[in-house]
Amino acid sequence: MSQGGSSGKGGSDRRGDPVSVEGVRGMADLARIRPREDELESLVRDLNRILLHVAALEEVEGAEEEETDLLADPTTREPDLAPDGLSVPPSDLAPDWRDGFFVLPRLPSVEGGGE
Repeated sequence: MSQGGSSGKGGSDRRGDPVSVEGVRGMADLARIRPREDELESLVRDLNRILLHVAALEEVEGAEEEETDLLADPTTREPDLAPDGLSVPPSDLAPDWRDGFFVLPRLPSVEGGGE
């Protein structure tokens, strides 16, 4: 992202906006997308509004009082909670399981008996 200033040709970015037309072009290149020239100003405006909204959320009083560690050890959960259904090994759910793989019936077309 470009920091502030005018973005040159086709850019009417206000000074101080964190995202410029050149910044959007750079992000588009990284994302391997090709926005049309007539979409660039709208994208700049939208991205700057999003960043302003995020900045406003960061200023909310009490926002940093309770932080959640999303990578916390799952074994630290409350003991009265039932285990997650996904903690069951897939072999317990499979009708047929061999050498670490689900075994499915062959399709008639693979055996040459179908279309």
